[in-house]
Amino acid sequence: MSETKICIKCSRQFEISDLEKDIRKKANAPLPDKCHFCRLKTRYNKLPMYGFRKVKCHYCGAEIVTSVPDTEGRPIACNKCYREKFLTEIN
Repeated sequence: MSETKICIKCSRQFEISDLEKDIRKKANAPLPDKCHFCRLKTRYNKLPMYGFRKVKCHYCGAEIVTSVPDTEGRPIACNKCYREKFLTEIN
């Protein structure tokens, strides 16, 4: 039988299914005390954030927006040039 709990972060009610309880019991893990959304937010906040920046395509010079970190010597390509340079070589 599923169990209803109150999230310690946002006070929302959430359910813990029997399947989740079984999986956590086998893994010797405690039952969650946060709802699904707060758990996702916690995991998301642990990801590295590079942000977005404007750069010029290495091949055609078009201005593009990328989240790829600034690395010396690493060419950044727009979608068109990427498809032409890299995807056609695979076929």
